[in-house]
Amino acid sequence: MSKVYQSGAIVAIFLLLIASAFSGSGQTAIGIHEECEDAMDNDLDGDIDFADSECFFYPFEDGNAENPTPIDQRYTGSLYVSLFDWHLEQTPPGLESGTICFGLDSDAYNDDDESKAMNWVNENNVDCSQGQL
Repeated sequence: MSKVYQSGAIVAIFLLLIASAFSGSGQTAIGIHEECEDAMDNDLDGDIDFADSECFFYPFEDGNAENPTPIDQRYTGSLYVSLFDWHLEQTPPGLESGTICFGLDSDAYNDDDESKAMNWVNENNVDCSQGQL
């Protein structure tokens, strides 16, 4: 093989490696399920969006939104939207401590979100042992 072809092959392999690194495993980022942001009571239990327990605990598109998502069916890959971040986004100002403490107390968070929540609690001097809700 000539040096020109070898160089071209090396460049092609390099470009393929870069392209595959950015394309991931074919997964797309998991966002919030439309039923958890549509201002409707989709499961007719009297609770809407963030106030609905199914959305509070698992609002992501791979789940059933306002219908319970079994734990073994929950998306746990690296591209999901953080439940902790969503809780902070959706909680009315001044009520964040109760929401985050409830999320921690009820084991709603995976390891990464639990770490984020604990950091937030420490940074904000929140005492979750006092029942924030």
